[in-house]
Amino acid sequence: MTEMEKKLLHLRQLADEYEYDYNYIAANNFHQERLFGETIHDPNIWFEYGCFSMHTKEKGRPRDRGKAEECFREALTLDNRHLLSLLALACLMWHRGCLTQSEVLLRTAIDLHPEEEYIPWCILSQIYQAQGQKDNVRICLKKAEMLYTIARESRNGYSTPHILLSPLLKFPFSVGYLFLRENIPCSTVLVETSILLLDLYLPKEGKQILDLECDVFSTAIDNKWAQGKAHELMHEYKEAKIWLNENLSVSKEEPMSWLLLGRAHYVNKEFAAAVQAYEKHLRYQGSRCVYPYVYLDIGNCHLHLKNYPAAKKVFLKLCSIGPTTSSWLGAGISLFRMCDFKQAEIALVEGNHIDSKNQKVWAYLTLTCLANDRCEEAEVAFEQLQKTSLTDAPLLLEIADGFAKVGNLQDAEAVILAAIKEGGGVRARFKLADLYLQQGKLECARLEYKNILELDGITCGERSMAEDKQRNIQSQFFFSTQLTSDSPVTI
Repeated sequence: MTEMEKKLLHLRQLADEYEYDYNYIAANNFHQERLFGETIHDPNIWFEYGCFSMHTKEKGRPRDRGKAEECFREALTLDNRHLLSLLALACLMWHRGCLTQSEVLLRTAIDLHPEEEYIPWCILSQIYQAQGQKDNVRICLKKAEMLYTIARESRNGYSTPHILLSPLLKFPFSVGYLFLRENIPCSTVLVETSILLLDLYLPKEGKQILDLECDVFSTAIDNKWAQGKAHELMHEYKEAKIWLNENLSVSKEEPMSWLLLGRAHYVNKEFAAAVQAYEKHLRYQGSRCVYPYVYLDIGNCHLHLKNYPAAKKVFLKLCSIGPTTSSWLGAGISLFRMCDFKQAEIALVEGNHIDSKNQKVWAYLTLTCLANDRCEEAEVAFEQLQKTSLTDAPLLLEIADGFAKVGNLQDAEAVILAAIKEGGGVRARFKLADLYLQQGKLECARLEYKNILELDGITCGERSMAEDKQRNIQSQFFFSTQLTSDSPVTI
């Protein structure tokens, strides 16, 4: 592997880690960083960036599918035979209702890649379905099934097509990659086609393909896995669990069912249930290799449940298998919460060596230094943190508390203001007002308590507390005015 290839792989791994952590801004930066020098002419890099753009969703904004289209078109400009980009752009056009463009792209894919044409035929059937051309729908599906049968017979063993095996689609928890790892052959062309759509983050279209098969009680096991994943991506967690539990009612020892169920619980923030499902996945997985992101999910579940010794054990095991920034960060957080500050710092420094731009690593290094009363080093770590874009308001407020505790009120104020910007809410406002009081800035404190009272959705207790604080400040103003206005009486 050349140095450029190593760099590209490292940047992709970092982008995937940030995507897993829902930090799409940082992940986007690493995808953009991969487009340097000669790689800007590499269609594969553009395709991966386009796939990532299909996934991203930031603070209620719609997914950046305009950017995805731009990336797929750039890949096709560089290589008009690029199969994955042809299919991805065709699927995106289908999603947008641009059916004629989608049909042209799919026909092009069929003409240029006859060895993989059954998936384009399957998607094309749904383009004709949307146009009301029922005869063409039947023709396309029959063609897809016939070609798929021929392709399966010509393969030895594993039957998933090349496009699903492509490392370009290997994003965190990508369905195709999970099937590849477990060497699970797909039962029908419908399942394989839906997997491609799910990995392009088009769950509605993927489910539409899956629904061409029969109901939940008669479909194949891999169809139910894909159905569960489709519902998970659409945030329909109850429905996802129904499909996955249907598989478990047939076989309790199927590790893939437990993995997908654990993931559905995790993204729905049902951390205790996620741990239980993942533990069963590990049990039935036996000696086979475990997907690394499963360990990350388990460790993060334990962190959310404040089971820090268990979290430490999981993260350190992952560090021994394949160290990443995320695994060292998880270990560092666990050790920090257990007040083992020395070992926490060692773990965090290891994570920092892999990714020197990680916001949470710098945040916890700041907290670790503050806990050890190493204020100058904490300020240095905080300077590095300020160069990043930490959006975790509770973590920012914890750093502010640490600075306030050691008397560094200036940095404490700066961190609280950053937390307010990131949606820290009433809690951050109270901390800022209290800090102003501590500094003797009575007018600033009064105005901040006034701001709190004007916020929507504050509780009765919070309102009462802010009003009491305001009255106390008014009393201090009155007392100080009396002292300055009183003058000695001359007789």
